[in-house]
Amino acid sequence: MRTLGLILPLSVLGACGGSNSFSFSGITVYEMFPFDGDRTWEYISTDVDIPYKLIGKTVGEPDVIDGKNVYTVEYTIECISDDPSCGDGEVLRRVKWSSTSRDGVHIHGFDSEGVVVDFDPPLQVATSSMARDDVASTSTAGATWSSTMMGIETCPVRFTEDWDQCGAFLIETDAAVGGYPVAGRYWAVAGHNLAAIELDGDTGRWELSDSDCEGDCDGRW
Repeated sequence: MRTLGLILPLSVLGACGGSNSFSFSGITVYEMFPFDGDRTWEYISTDVDIPYKLIGKTVGEPDVIDGKNVYTVEYTIECISDDPSCGDGEVLRRVKWSSTSRDGVHIHGFDSEGVVVDFDPPLQVATSSMARDDVASTSTAGATWSSTMMGIETCPVRFTEDWDQCGAFLIETDAAVGGYPVAGRYWAVAGHNLAAIELDGDTGRWELSDSDCEGDCDGRW
């Protein structure tokens, strides 16, 4: 796959003086969650016993909800061992996202292991701009969810480049059945979207090892 170069918004480059350091009112967060073009992300787990890569891909045309494009990201298994239980090509989950300059970043629902959940209202991951320790809270799907901007950190990726400008987010919930596959820690970087995913209930962290964008990768979505 064609690897994309790292593109950081000027608001990040000019404002961040170091890891987890903020001296301003906020950074533009929605640009860390781009959905232009046809995107693919490849992740490898830090749990060496997991016999597959996780492949995320935008699928289908976006739904339009309340004037916003809502994109479905499908995560499938790509086996990297001869483990007969691996299940090459199996769809693990689908997550619906939106990201706009006006409303910020939202998760609109998910489909995982036969469980389909629609968030109405959608779960707010981030406002359009945030500073460290800012919290976005949402009451939806019978539970309260909170997303905390943890700061700017070095991106936990498998690329050779030294990426040190990832926005880190912690999503928590009081849902009785737990928060899988949404609750957990996320690292996002401008120009690429999620650089790493560490979900509650997983045994390791999924770290980006490659990414690709085809079609109209023009910064508009």
